[in-house]
Amino acid sequence: MVLEGNGFGTSQDMGTSGSCLEDFTPMPFMQVYNDCDHEGCSTYGSRRPSDKSFWLAVDLDIDFRLAPMTTRDEMVKHISKCRVCVGTKLTLTRHSYTDTPPDCPNNFHPLWTGYSHGMMTASGLSGGGQSLSSPGSCLEQFHLPTYIECLAAGFCGFYINNIDMWLTQQNATSGTSPIPGQWNMGDTYSGPGMREQAVSRCTVCARNTV
Repeated sequence: MVLEGNGFGTSQDMGTSGSCLEDFTPMPFMQVYNDCDHEGCSTYGSRRPSDKSFWLAVDLDIDFRLAPMTTRDEMVKHISKCRVCVGTKLTLTRHSYTDTPPDCPNNFHPLWTGYSHGMMTASGLSGGGQSLSSPGSCLEQFHLPTYIECLAAGFCGFYINNIDMWLTQQNATSGTSPIPGQWNMGDTYSGPGMREQAVSRCTVCARNTV
């Protein structure tokens, strides 16, 4: 989902093939520096212990009291698998802001329905988002935590300061409220109620072939 190096992060569009890596490692990149002095320049690579990678997680019960995972066998059980397929690039993503997936427009057909994921954050400046026009913003399943955090030091874990941002359902009167967008502020959802009453639904549509 996100790579973070030297304090700077970049989001990976989960609607593109670049987000589907063929192999898993907690730190899939390295830093390269140019070290120049009067004798010339040399290039070397290093990994900062604070560099991070964030991966889409599978739907497993998580005990936040457990220590971070330190073996690859433990980690991969929590990493979502992916597949890159040949298809059409003529797709669009619609978000309903309700509990019902929206219909596709004329001359389009649905590929899948899901839940509208906007962005994720972690400690410090960590985090990133999905373009809401991308299929990557419409996740077929809703579960928490949505992602797992890995550090260059060689371990991965789930942390209580990892936060997801989802598009919210909008009350029928929210558009005419004197305080737009605040009709449900202060409400707390948990369990199935969060999925059914709070998170917007979405549909990924593909253009019909001619």
